[in-house]
Amino acid sequence: MRALKAVAKVGVADAIAKGTCPVCNALKEFQSAMLETAKAEGAAHLCNYHAWALARSAPADVAGEIFLNVLHLWRQHTTMEGFRCDFCQRIRNEEKSRLVELAVQFGDPAIAELMQEHGAICLAHGRGLASHLPPPLQPILARVLSRTARNLDEELQAFVKNAHEGQHIGGGILGHVAEFLVSQRGISHEETPCSNRDQQKR
Repeated sequence: MRALKAVAKVGVADAIAKGTCPVCNALKEFQSAMLETAKAEGAAHLCNYHAWALARSAPADVAGEIFLNVLHLWRQHTTMEGFRCDFCQRIRNEEKSRLVELAVQFGDPAIAELMQEHGAICLAHGRGLASHLPPPLQPILARVLSRTARNLDEELQAFVKNAHEGQHIGGGILGHVAEFLVSQRGISHEETPCSNRDQQKR
């Protein structure tokens, strides 16, 4: 782990140590902080996920004020069809900046080497990262994705074989595969209509 301490930039070293996607990790931290410090005037549109996340984990007064604001806007018919969740928009902006940052860090030989040997990145952020990497660094990313997929495939086959035999051990592999395929839980990549778009009159 000594080598990981030398590249402790933007959580990349922590992600490598955990075998998780560094962009997902950064976004999860950003999202948690965003929910805890949200302001009522900063949220006029909410998706299903962020409405429930606010209800579950934001400070009660903050969540209450945001919901009052959204209800008021809905009742005044000032929300419009096609608007996107304000929290999702902020996360998308943060995601873009983190991908650019990681692309720059890939140019550091120490980080590139550690990522090739031990790092992981989900497919969605791998695709996003690829668009920011210069051609000489593309093969490094390809090797990270290929190694991760191969390791997951081997572990998953063993898990399925054991499950068929009635041994339900090592279920954590299912979560690791889900993360690789669609990112960590709560990190959405699909633009869906927000939950407060219903324009029917009360």
